Amino acid sequence: KENVYSKYCFSKLIVSIFLLVFEAILLHDIDRLNSNILISCVPLTYYLFVSTIYITNNLKMNFQFGKLSKYYYLIHPMIIFIVSILFNKINDYPYLNILLVLIITHIISVVIIKLKNKYKKLIIWGVIWKNL
Repeated sequence: KENVYSKYCFSKLIVSIFLLVFEAILLHDIDRLNSNILISCVPLTYYLFVSTIYITNNLKMNFQFGKLSKYYYLIHPMIIFIVSILFNKINDYPYLNILLVLIITHIISVVIIKLKNKYKKLIIWGVIWKNL
């Protein structure tokens, strides 16, 4: 865990993001069978993971990557579906669609974590009170 990253992981992450954008633009107008898997996703995923490890080890920021990522993964398909139903014309504006889905997914994930922590404390206090 400590030897995987270097201080250049963020610059490598930025380069891999540019490679992904370049590949997506390049393949956008080419008639092909399928482009769901882009080659540049491999280094992007690796350097995103390494950068996350670097942040958690060196910068000591209090992010809840583990908790939030689980809820993002589980909730975002529902949010995509709900946003597409509620806003019929949003597919004409893909950047707005992505932004709206990201914001709503984050808000709902944070609310679920807060409610879960609140009710967990209430349940613990209820068990203690009941046993007194």
